[in-house]
Amino acid sequence: MTAFDSTKASLNDLLREIREGALDPALLRSDDFNRFIEDRRRRLVALIEHAMGKQVNLAGEKEEYELTEAESFAD
Repeated sequence: MTAFDSTKASLNDLLREIREGALDPALLRSDDFNRFIEDRRRRLVALIEHAMGKQVNLAGEKEEYELTEAESFAD
């Protein structure tokens, strides 16, 4: 991705730069963090698979960690 000069760029240029960074502009504007993160993960995995020439093993990737309210504020 190149440095972005907003004084010389159009909206289409900005959107192209965002897409080249494996981001979906519509999801950036939405208020759906989980969907944004899942889309970002999928796009990055596709880039990695393309670069490596093989599939990424996502077997243990779906683990989620839930903290209690007390744990989330503890140091």
